[in-house]
Amino acid sequence: MGSRRAIVKYPTKDTKLDANFRCIRDSINLIIDNSYTKEEIDLSLTDVDADKVDGLHASEIDADKVDGLHASEIDADKLDGQHGSAYALATQEEWTAPSFLNGWVDYGSPFEPAGYFKDTLGILHLRGFIKSGTIGLPAFILPVGCRPAYEAFYGTASNDAFGQCVIQMSTGDEGKVIPYIGNNTWFSLAGITFRAV
Repeated sequence: MGSRRAIVKYPTKDTKLDANFRCIRDSINLIIDNSYTKEEIDLSLTDVDADKVDGLHASEIDADKVDGLHASEIDADKLDGQHGSAYALATQEEWTAPSFLNGWVDYGSPFEPAGYFKDTLGILHLRGFIKSGTIGLPAFILPVGCRPAYEAFYGTASNDAFGQCVIQMSTGDEGKVIPYIGNNTWFSLAGITFRAV
């Protein structure tokens, strides 16, 4: 009998299933060629284990495990080993009332009092309406750790007109919050923010 080969198509990806298909194809070709005995062919087919996947027997595969962890070991509330609460918004610090200088005081009701706080991202926030002090002189001084890296001017509102607040950082004047341009009838600090250093 002439040498004929079986045309058996199998997946081209390198998988254990692919190896099983090659083994079956080779066994079919042995039958066609009549070059091996039935016992040799049966021995070749024993290499194919339909119960194995990736070299593991079905009894060795635990359907309750993912990446080697048993379902009972996987905590849906954890991410990268951290409990979900570790990613929750942190509590912000309370507002701190400043110690006023140069005749500046809180405007009073119905407006919020002056204050500052540094959030969990390191951004300092100012708030409040102040009055009665001297324009061009510090209203209060921000403590170390609550100051900008550089001297900065901030536009604001003052007595229904434009105002300008400066936070000084020159030597000897670090952290001074100065109502620089405006009117002392009222001066707003609301909305002034910067990265604190």
